[in-house]
Amino acid sequence: MDPPGYFGGIAAGPDGGIWFKNSLQEFRGGKNYVSRAPACALGLSATISGAAPDTKFDLGIDRPAHFSILLGDAIGLGQSVPPVVLPRAFILHWDAAAFSGDVPVKSELSTSGGEAVCAEWTTVKAAQ
Repeated sequence: MDPPGYFGGIAAGPDGGIWFKNSLQEFRGGKNYVSRAPACALGLSATISGAAPDTKFDLGIDRPAHFSILLGDAIGLGQSVPPVVLPRAFILHWDAAAFSGDVPVKSELSTSGGEAVCAEWTTVKAAQ
């Protein structure tokens, strides 16, 4: 028997999700069981040249989702995406805008009901 709270035996499941062995004893009476987590990745990195940010992604998800990006407090992008089972790399080049100082960049994949599946964020420093 594995120690309490042990996660192991991680593998890709037949449904495209991540399956793993779990032994949370307080919930299952000390028995091991198999859990599932959705396969979801954004792979966000962001750079800024002058006032124009670039965002790079390695996007992957095992189900249809809503993909959104927010730069600062105002500039954003949102669109529905189909399942992307093998991650796909792409870069978004943003038009120069009035960014200065620290610019937060947040990306998220969510369900059609707005529940976050996974999210990543970073901060880039624009010219003052």
